[in-house]
Amino acid sequence: MNGHMEAVKYLTLEQQCHPSCKDGNNDTCLHSAAVGGHLHNYNYFKFFISDLKCDHNVSNSEGVRPIHFAAQSGHLPLLRYLIENLGCSLQTFDNFNRTPLIWASQGSLEVIEYLITEHQCDPMFQILTGDSAIHFAAFNAQLDIINYLIDKCSCDPNSLGWKDRTPLHYASEGGHLQLFMHLISKYKCQPLATDRDRSTPLHFAASQGHLPIIKYLTLDLNCDPMQTDIYGNTPLHDAARNGHLEVVKFLVEDLHCPTDKRGSCHMTPLEWAIFKGHFHIVKYLATRS
Repeated sequence: MNGHMEAVKYLTLEQQCHPSCKDGNNDTCLHSAAVGGHLHNYNYFKFFISDLKCDHNVSNSEGVRPIHFAAQSGHLPLLRYLIENLGCSLQTFDNFNRTPLIWASQGSLEVIEYLITEHQCDPMFQILTGDSAIHFAAFNAQLDIINYLIDKCSCDPNSLGWKDRTPLHYASEGGHLQLFMHLISKYKCQPLATDRDRSTPLHFAASQGHLPIIKYLTLDLNCDPMQTDIYGNTPLHDAARNGHLEVVKFLVEDLHCPTDKRGSCHMTPLEWAIFKGHFHIVKYLATRS
């Protein structure tokens, strides 16, 4: 969908190309038009609906409908059209129980405000995993949305989502240092919060290789780099298992984490690196054992 309306009209009206054809994920032209936030996408969408009589509630393989993509892309005029002109329900769920509000929390404060203030959508609604808008906003580094949900909607900055993970866990997993620091400094989120597996934000950062967050937690906040999860794994186990050499080096050389501690499956960080095939980690840890 790149703004070529004449080509679209030619293909659909003259060449009889079916506008409801689907790609490998069962996305239709309506899904593609809803993704972009530009005027021509809006015009495409109205053309498909008004002229070609396409189904505006069509879903793809994951149960995602055009209203979800419109909310995620921050396309407020299209979202208004879907809700106010076509009567789309804001209780439209995809296969993971995500509503338009949940999709909007991944990137559009304007849409979030519209859905909550004008349509009374519940900002604390939880999907099947237990996650709510604030968890999605944290994972996607949406600082303005986080502030709005907490300051204006009274959402809990320490609310528990999937497996009892907090927004801080998700910010750590995503590697969003500024948001991570903001949650701690402004909202007093607990840097040592543990999920159901007793994993801390430090474990998450190590698993994903986010060294700046690891340095902030250990050097600035003095978090214990040897804290273990329910399986006995330290952040060093997580970093080695996932192939993050710079994190492994920092934990070993700067924080003096032992390399022989056994974690899950009674394995050391070196043994996990061998098992996962991370030769660069194996080569490094073999010289430190």
